[in-house]
Amino acid sequence: MCRHAPMFAMAMILPPVLLAIASCTATPDDEADALGAPDVTLAQIAEGSYLYHWNDCRKCHYSSAVGGNPEHGGPSLIDDQWLHCDGSIEGIQRVILQGIPLDRLKNPARDSSMPAASEMELSEEHARLIATYIWVLGHRESN
Repeated sequence: MCRHAPMFAMAMILPPVLLAIASCTATPDDEADALGAPDVTLAQIAEGSYLYHWNDCRKCHYSSAVGGNPEHGGPSLIDDQWLHCDGSIEGIQRVILQGIPLDRLKNPARDSSMPAASEMELSEEHARLIATYIWVLGHRESN
């Protein structure tokens, strides 16, 4: 086992934990205003972040969701160019639930499909949380 594994695990878990703690002090209206999305809480984003990283979405889209991994070729999930949906939380969730077969991928360099949620043992709620996390990443003011 790598001696840095505990440090890496903490780095992956700490941001969602901090977001969850922050959600305890914010009211739902404060959160919706800050996030620019109705009915989205910081706790949901934290859980979506955890699921995104745990289920290896980062393998193709990187941890920051910027995409461009030369080996796996996943697209950016934080720009305004959506290849397989309209970029809404519902659209992103639909792509996660259905996956994308290899012959429908827009990047011809890809050698594997995007697995459907069922292949990753994700529930509809998990897919919704990941979609919410991705949507928020793409709608931060810094983008």
